Amino acid sequence: MAAELFQPCVAAALIPAGALAGYRNGAVYLRTSRYVPTRWEAVRDAMPALFDMLQHETDPSVRAVLPKSVVKTHGEFDFPLI
Repeated sequence: MAAELFQPCVAAALIPAGALAGYRNGAVYLRTSRYVPTRWEAVRDAMPALFDMLQHETDPSVRAVLPKSVVKTHGEFDFPLI
């Protein structure tokens, strides 16, 4: 998803193409927030586990809440739009 969204930034040489591949490999800081995203070292293990939980969960109420964990895991960098 990020690759398609930020492809114009790659084309304009604002960010390197390699930055759009895989999960993030550095810290993410959320200004004015008390929430601390998952450490970058844990993202590679956390994302597949999260998707596995989503795939195997049968309770609709739990399935409705689990996608919010993707945001909390924060697997990708935020690129500033210039």
